[in-house]
Amino acid sequence: MLAQVSNQLRISIAMTVCNSARYLREQLDSIAMQSRLPDELVIGDDHSTDDTLRIVESFSLSVPFPVRLKVNEERLGIGKNFERTIGRCSGDIICLADCDDVWYRDKLLRIEEVFRRWPQLGIVFSDSDLVGPNLQPTGYRLWRSAPGECPPSVEILPGGHSALARLFRWRPAWVGHTMAFSSRLNPVIMPMPEQKWLWHGNHDTWIALLAVCVADSACIRDPLVAHRRHGGQATAGHGKLPLVPRLYRARKRLMRLVPPDFGRLVCDRLISTADSHSFHESIVQIEEWEGHMAVRTDLPQQRLYRLPWVARELLSGRYHRFSNGIISVIRDLYSKGEKRNQDPNS
Repeated sequence: MLAQVSNQLRISIAMTVCNSARYLREQLDSIAMQSRLPDELVIGDDHSTDDTLRIVESFSLSVPFPVRLKVNEERLGIGKNFERTIGRCSGDIICLADCDDVWYRDKLLRIEEVFRRWPQLGIVFSDSDLVGPNLQPTGYRLWRSAPGECPPSVEILPGGHSALARLFRWRPAWVGHTMAFSSRLNPVIMPMPEQKWLWHGNHDTWIALLAVCVADSACIRDPLVAHRRHGGQATAGHGKLPLVPRLYRARKRLMRLVPPDFGRLVCDRLISTADSHSFHESIVQIEEWEGHMAVRTDLPQQRLYRLPWVARELLSGRYHRFSNGIISVIRDLYSKGEKRNQDPNS
């Protein structure tokens, strides 16, 4: 496991942008209004052609903390852009930021308090409010808790296979805009795989899986971000819909959100660490999770032919360990066969 951090914490924000002018200023303003200001804001621009650079440069002149902007000479894609941006951060704690969200005033303060109270932590996740394109409330949050559950405001998960099991059942926690992690994780998560493995936000998945295996994690149950949902996002977010729209979405085929062999790359990285023997159970879980996701996204087009595959996954318990139990079973038997464009963890 990782050593403890110093009590003197520096916080870096890693943000990537690409033609992000529409919502960027609101996010930058929310960062400038934090009750605990960041020690630096590091921005990677993926060759924007709109007013993004002008907005960043104007903002940098109005705040008391350094804003470090790097413009890529060519498009890298969101995953590799985040990798390079994280690599340029100098803080003890690195917060990932989406350019179209709005942070609540105490986000950085709350995150710092958790890392100070539990200095052994490697990563912290938080909840977020789901809002529309104009920040209008939807009434939903990113995390979906069981009815009647009254969890503590902060929950600590010891690193290893038990925390990994929670993460597999709690897929929304993987979303990057909720993450803040110790820079001590950088030798484990860097370098990230090539961009072909990092589509659909899998840089978030890469960081989350490795982090909870090698270090303790914390979950802040309060929403710290207004997470904007709109058509231009790399991921649309999570949330409950009324019954009729949910039934309509359920008819669509499942998207392969995790590329084939992505789990193998995570396992290889764990095996390459100094104390790889302690990750055996985690590696087994990752391999099973990847196998389950492969079955769900490769089901036969004809519903009747899916029954043996679905039954096998159900009897093995993998629907309950890695998906949403009976709800996911019903979705897999009900969905159409033409396209794959629905979250398999819903």
